[in-house]
Amino acid sequence: MAYNFRDGWIVNPDAPADSLEAKVPYVDNGTARIDAERFYSREWVAREWERLWTRVWLIAGVVSDVQEPGDYFTFDLGRENILVTRTDSGDIKAFYNVCQHRGKRLISNELGSVPRFTCAFHSWQYALDGSLERITDEDTFRPEVICHRPGLREIRCETQAG
Repeated sequence: MAYNFRDGWIVNPDAPADSLEAKVPYVDNGTARIDAERFYSREWVAREWERLWTRVWLIAGVVSDVQEPGDYFTFDLGRENILVTRTDSGDIKAFYNVCQHRGKRLISNELGSVPRFTCAFHSWQYALDGSLERITDEDTFRPEVICHRPGLREIRCETQAG
């Protein structure tokens, strides 16, 4: 199969010119100059976030970074910081990297290993599966704050070829 810029892909050079077998029409797949606004416009970023990044699968990292239970890594996704960890049962889970009590970031390192996640603000502790494990001085909190035992907010996470 040969390619000619004006004629497109020549599938069969011996086919009659009006045959579908003769050529594939040329398609311009974006040879025009990209508008510079794409690189600095807040509106463009907002549209891209809404129409693209929230609707497609994203590569967070590699499975080899979370080989053992408690291993974790974090990555930024727009304004969010995501925490990916291997649980005690061997599953890989992803959570928003934020304590459910006051919204403080749980993990500040990009990579590491811990037996559980502990918030530096009030020392709430979360198990590797995201469930709330311990509330320090639980009796000092209003019951309506802790009655539903707020665990970490999980994000859909899958592995491929890992």
